[in-house]
Amino acid sequence: MRDVLLFLLILLLCFGRSTPTQAQTDRSSEFRPEAVWQPAAADRYGASHDLGNGHPGPQYWQNHVDYRIDTRLDTSANVLRGSVEYTYTNNSPTPLHSIWIITGRSSNRELIDGSDPTPQSSPIHIDNVSVVSEKQGIASTAASGNRRQIRLLNPVSAHGDTVKITLDYQVSISFEGDLPTRMSTPGGVMYEIGHWFPRVAAYSKRHGWAEAPAQTPATALAEYGSFNYSLTLPSELIVAGSGTLMNPDAVLTSDQRRRLMRARDSERKVAIITPDQAGTTDTRPKQGGQITWKFQMNGVRDVAWAASPSFIWNAARFERKEQRDGLVMSYYPRSSMGGEAWNRSTAHMQKTMEFFSKQLPPYPWNTSINVAGPVGNRSFPGLSFCSATSTGPRLFSCTAQNVSRNWFSVMVGTNTERHPWMTEGLSTAMSVLAHRSLYEGEFAPKQDSTFAPEGASPAQGLRSVMTDPESPSILTPPVLQRTRWRTTLASYKPAYGFLLLREYVLSPREFDDALHQYIQRWAYRQPAPADFFNSIEDATGTDLSWFWTGWFNRAWAIDQAVTDISYRNGTPEEGASITLQLYRRLPMPVKLKVSEVDGDTHRLHLPVEIWKKGSPHTLHLHTDSRLKSVLADPDYQLPDVRRKNNRWSSKE
Repeated sequence: MRDVLLFLLILLLCFGRSTPTQAQTDRSSEFRPEAVWQPAAADRYGASHDLGNGHPGPQYWQNHVDYRIDTRLDTSANVLRGSVEYTYTNNSPTPLHSIWIITGRSSNRELIDGSDPTPQSSPIHIDNVSVVSEKQGIASTAASGNRRQIRLLNPVSAHGDTVKITLDYQVSISFEGDLPTRMSTPGGVMYEIGHWFPRVAAYSKRHGWAEAPAQTPATALAEYGSFNYSLTLPSELIVAGSGTLMNPDAVLTSDQRRRLMRARDSERKVAIITPDQAGTTDTRPKQGGQITWKFQMNGVRDVAWAASPSFIWNAARFERKEQRDGLVMSYYPRSSMGGEAWNRSTAHMQKTMEFFSKQLPPYPWNTSINVAGPVGNRSFPGLSFCSATSTGPRLFSCTAQNVSRNWFSVMVGTNTERHPWMTEGLSTAMSVLAHRSLYEGEFAPKQDSTFAPEGASPAQGLRSVMTDPESPSILTPPVLQRTRWRTTLASYKPAYGFLLLREYVLSPREFDDALHQYIQRWAYRQPAPADFFNSIEDATGTDLSWFWTGWFNRAWAIDQAVTDISYRNGTPEEGASITLQLYRRLPMPVKLKVSEVDGDTHRLHLPVEIWKKGSPHTLHLHTDSRLKSVLADPDYQLPDVRRKNNRWSSKE
């Protein structure tokens, strides 16, 4: 029996011994290295291609649609009536037996996701659907929520086959709700028109036609293509539209055309229609009847426009590298004038367009427009809407946010219903940089509904999110999130995470270059989250799996601490040992400010890899006197949930 007990004791000593990592990890800490450093992002989140380096691979494909739209505005009934011709190209490896189009908001989504039943955009009614093809025909159509399925008698073949579909549509324009909408002004009714025609839904490798269902038309993912659209409306209306105006001679006066030519060479804004001219007959080349405006825009997924008889219209050029200068324009009613209001809109557009065209690949289209109206903070390719009542910081913030979406929603097509952070998080982060940099910081810091909404510092404002046990992760589908978390998880938290990557984990040069490469790789394509994660890692040559895991895929918190100070042989002149601890699950690099009693100060930056063997970590530092204080995160960059343990101070 004694021999048996001795044998069991030996087994316990041999196999019960902790591994090196376990031996160093404090069990009072939640941090576990093995839960943080996980496999590559592509393995965890799935990619839309066959490569793991963030590039579209040889198996990547994407369908395409060209639009020809003819629309007439009935101002007596406030209805748009039009026809659309789609030329749809199936580049997928499988034949398609049906085509899905987006027609408006699903009437029962409020009951599904618990969102507020606020007024929304009108549904688009369609009729007279037909196929212009000898091979295909329509078997039937069927409505499903905010989409309509067009079932074909014969499929569209794989690898480049096309089908041409035509239909008629109608949509009402109300005084209330989301786009399309209208607003009364002293000079007449202003129309703000978005989500105004049926678009073809996206068909993807990962989700098929299920890629497109969305709560609103704004979040429905559509295919890329070209748009040629014509708007026939009363001649007294001035139109601002996405893209290039194709028939200026027919819709503008000779004086307006001369002023536009002057604006293309002017750093200062040029009045195309002055306040005194707005609403007068002199602004129109034709009195009475109807007039048709024609626009074209390529490489986008949507277009929008606005019309009013009394627009004030300003324009100026914006510079961009390696391309011909573009044109920024502002349209607004007389009631929106003012030195801190829309009189500054064109300058805001010019500065933000130039700023983002330097930070990111240059803006590729000819024009970018800002329109004052009843609905604010809505962006479309080359055109955005801000509230007609916005002034000062609110107007600049709306303008910068909308302009930045031209890169992260328009150029790089992300599914905002599934992954809103890929649009809102990135555009908010870039907007924060614009707030810091432009007008010598006049509108800094950015504090609005998308970033630091409670008015505290951004890092401090995130602590409540990171300590709430009910807070989901950024990658949680929005339909599964509670309403109170959606803006935070779509915009605020991911934006701050990107800024941490830029200014705490990496460097501004590294992050900016990586983001530039991501946009170049995925311009006019539809990336998945893994494509972004892998692209940033590939461009920086850095394993950031720990960051994607803790900040995006988990709702983990940060709690760094300085827990102990000792001296070698009890003698400060022989060096100090600083013990650092992680009490929560998300690791971060450690920045320290170390002060000695003789006045020497050390600034240290320890890489995140110090935590790979667990927590605590002991840092050995050459010193020649006793330490007075040690402070972790001295610049208050981290949303550390317990800052009081960040500081150690000598009691002597």
